[in-house]
Amino acid sequence: MLRLSLYTGVDQVAGYEGKRYALLLGPVVLACVGPMDAQSTAVLPVPAEDPAAWLVPKPGAPLTYGVKGAPLHEFRPLWTVNDGQPFTTYPILADK
Repeated sequence: MLRLSLYTGVDQVAGYEGKRYALLLGPVVLACVGPMDAQSTAVLPVPAEDPAAWLVPKPGAPLTYGVKGAPLHEFRPLWTVNDGQPFTTYPILADK
């Protein structure tokens, strides 16, 4: 079951307060891999609701999803992220 978990830490990104979420598939935290901005996070143009509506399963890659409207980003299990590959576990879901 896919679900979002709101980030409530102290290092909020100005202008995006309350819009950072972790994506979980059951107990597994999925990393958002792709280009990051100056605040070392990703800003995705998706709503912070029903991740199944904006995730696209990647054929042949278990637990890996593309993001509708953000072709340079994908979600995958944290243990599959390669050294030096930019990722975040709390991207911004901006729905813009």
